[in-house]
Amino acid sequence: MKNAIDLLKELKEKSGDWKDLIIRFIDGNLDDTDDLYKAVFSVFRAIRESYRTTEQISEDIITELDDPELVSLISDYIKKSLGWFFDLSLLRQLENENDNLAEKLISIVMEEFIIHNGVNGETKIKELLDPVSEYDEKSLLSLIHALGAFTKYSITNNSNKECIRTNILEDGGLPEKLCEQIADLIWENRIELKIDYIIHQIGDVGSALKSL
Repeated sequence: MKNAIDLLKELKEKSGDWKDLIIRFIDGNLDDTDDLYKAVFSVFRAIRESYRTTEQISEDIITELDDPELVSLISDYIKKSLGWFFDLSLLRQLENENDNLAEKLISIVMEEFIIHNGVNGETKIKELLDPVSEYDEKSLLSLIHALGAFTKYSITNNSNKECIRTNILEDGGLPEKLCEQIADLIWENRIELKIDYIIHQIGDVGSALKSL
């Protein structure tokens, strides 16, 4: 696979309006039937993959772009597109520290905060992590929010188990066994999760009617 700098140079050779193409891509105004869409998409995909490791746009890309405002636009777009990846950073940290920590944390978060409204979730997390790992509360809250949002997305879109697993694997940057674990928990509890979602929707409608 070609690197980002080579792909960017190729794009510049193919079109004198390459900056406009990039901006239109960011704004969602570049039609995927456009002849140059694939070239622009390839540039962003390569930059995105590098960003996952370094959390910044490389100096050679910045030099080649030669436009600080465009660099800022691309950086903001990439960071936004990688939100799910960064929200799961605590799991990757724990997986590197201890082979079982990430799996145990997933079980607690899913069972206590997402599938059920448990009262002991915070205590269980502290008992699991405090003795063995340094972590910040912000990363933990981001993880809980991300798994909750992803579960809701999967349930409301009636995703099958393989689709759920693939989505986590492609965008989350987690080992396959953790992707499989999350997919299993969502799939095995999908009926209860759907009922809970419907009840919350009915409650929201009721609250809205009362306010009229």
